[in-house]
Amino acid sequence: MTNSQEARTTIGIFLIPSNDVVIQPAKEYVDEDPVYRGFTYSEFFSAFIGGNCDADIALGDFKNMAK
Repeated sequence: MTNSQEARTTIGIFLIPSNDVVIQPAKEYVDEDPVYRGFTYSEFFSAFIGGNCDADIALGDFKNMAK
């Protein structure tokens, strides 16, 4: 719903981690093998670009085979 009485300003902010940051679930919150293996942001970004900028395709590269 928009407010017809006041103007609204939206600012997009994008945070990009360092290329060597490892993305993985916190071990203390995982009881079994995670669905995805840990990967660096650089690995993910390469898979994302190679997968036609589709995150689902990119994540497929990191899926644990046992799942």
